[in-house]
Amino acid sequence: MTQYDQNRPFHSVPHGILALVILIGAVELLFTLGEMRPGLAPGAESWRLHAIIYHGILVDQAQIDLARESSFMESMSRMLTYPFIGWNFANSLISVVFLLAVGKYASSFIGQVRVLVIFTTATLLGAVGYLALDSGEVPLIGPSPGIFGLFGSLLALAVLPLKIPDALRSNLYRLPLIMVALQVGFGIFLDGNILWIPILVGFIVGFFATIFLSLGLRDGIHYLIGLVGGSRRN
Repeated sequence: MTQYDQNRPFHSVPHGILALVILIGAVELLFTLGEMRPGLAPGAESWRLHAIIYHGILVDQAQIDLARESSFMESMSRMLTYPFIGWNFANSLISVVFLLAVGKYASSFIGQVRVLVIFTTATLLGAVGYLALDSGEVPLIGPSPGIFGLFGSLLALAVLPLKIPDALRSNLYRLPLIMVALQVGFGIFLDGNILWIPILVGFIVGFFATIFLSLGLRDGIHYLIGLVGGSRRN
């Protein structure tokens, strides 16, 4: 059973989260330098576009890769590279801030190894959910599915039987639900694209992954059944 450790230094950034942040930041720094100083290297101003095309998730390209067995591994590799590509400097900066905040917050409850497992799983399955729609016109890039996987993890921690102060548990309920509602609502009503789908998939994956990682598969299933049953009785 996962327990909340009140003595864990919340201010310290877990090494795994720090590594992700450094990697995202380094990639963005390279792209920004290329755009600001095109003479830095041949084609420097196109580094970001090249990365989006060859390392982002694109539905049409995925269909081509799956049809060509030689490109299958390339298609799979995109699921690991797309989180480190940002649309611009501001987009990457926001991603880094959220990853630092929610990553170390979740780590203070469940540890950094589980946080990395949840982030990676949400990232991979978020891409699968995006590709399954077969209608994506906008490339999927950035760590949002993984970050929202960690928001889903916080919501799971709110419903797990942990020794958490009531005020903190209330925040664990509200914050993830507000964030995912804003992101999905913005995507549906304002953006008009389907990039909210991998975010929602990541959120759901993070919720269930946290319960199963904390309780085990069998106990996790029993707990979820009891949780649903209790909600219906209420």
